[in-house]
Amino acid sequence: MHDFAARGFTAHAVSVRGHGASSPANLTATIFDYARDVRAALDALGTPPIVVGHSAGGYVLQLLITGVV
Repeated sequence: MHDFAARGFTAHAVSVRGHGASSPANLTATIFDYARDVRAALDALGTPPIVVGHSAGGYVLQLLITGVV
């Protein structure tokens, strides 16, 4: 993320429920809940983003791209 910011891009990291800076921990959250969290963050940006994800984050993005969530 810092590399993108250093190149002039506005960069954000999303903490989904129960991870990172999010609270409270929710051990019953599903991948669909995570996708909804990311969708809410993207909607709050107001401009079309370039989104990067890896591992489970990549799967979350696939759910968003395909419209499953």
